Amino acid sequence: MEVLEGEICRLTKELQTKEQQSKEVTEEYTELADRFIVVEQMAVSRQEVFATMHREGQVFAQQAEDICEQ
Repeated sequence: MEVLEGEICRLTKELQTKEQQSKEVTEEYTELADRFIVVEQMAVSRQEVFATMHREGQVFAQQAEDICEQ
């Protein structure tokens, strides 16, 4: 009987350890996912800024060309 109680105690501790490890891995995964989302949003914002700069540059170039033609 003592052997079974010892085994139950050992398995219970092992289960608690595994649960804690699982919790830590889940937290790390969530943190990485959050970072990925932020970086992805930054990349999209950067593309939008470059697209805006390109459009504004084209408008400026056209305005300069129009002025030169006058």
